[in-house]
Amino acid sequence: MTHSLPASPSAGERSQVRHDAETLCSSARRTIDMFLPDPARNTTFLQIFDSAVIPQEVRTRIVVDSPYDVAGFPASVEIRIDPLISERFLVIDDRLAVTGHASRMAMVRAPVLVSLLGDLFEHVWSRAEQRPRGWKAPFSLTEQEKIVLRMAAEGMTDEVIGRRLGLTSRTVRRHMANAMERMGAQSRLQAGVRIAKAGIV
Repeated sequence: MTHSLPASPSAGERSQVRHDAETLCSSARRTIDMFLPDPARNTTFLQIFDSAVIPQEVRTRIVVDSPYDVAGFPASVEIRIDPLISERFLVIDDRLAVTGHASRMAMVRAPVLVSLLGDLFEHVWSRAEQRPRGWKAPFSLTEQEKIVLRMAAEGMTDEVIGRRLGLTSRTVRRHMANAMERMGAQSRLQAGVRIAKAGIV
């Protein structure tokens, strides 16, 4: 289950919304809160954040979906990790929000919708995991092991994974066993939980 929201009913041209968002972030007085899954691909929201001149007294909090996305933000930005977030939005001073994707963004001003987004952010923030900027996963996996784990997490059997990768089922099970041993996992379910928390795959 992922944290998600329905599409906003209000929309505008991306360039105008982005310009307005930058201006509003620069004029923030108290808080800026943001959901930012996969920052490397969702550059529009990063550009809004980078272009705005945010006052130092404004508390800025960002939830990302992987610990590897923690680097690159100013030290003043508070960051937590939740691998289940899927929507992109930012809320400014609990009075307006920007939602959507790069090709279609929306400015949300309706108090009820802004309050909904703010409540969702607070709920996820309170449960999200905080890690230091220099955090590294407590275990490492080979690229082949990562691929096998990713495919297994999608529900594929060892036989299907083997056919897709050109491996025998025995080799697939060996990769899985090696990865589980390195992670200290006693089952595939436990391995899935640990790699999700670590943001490995």
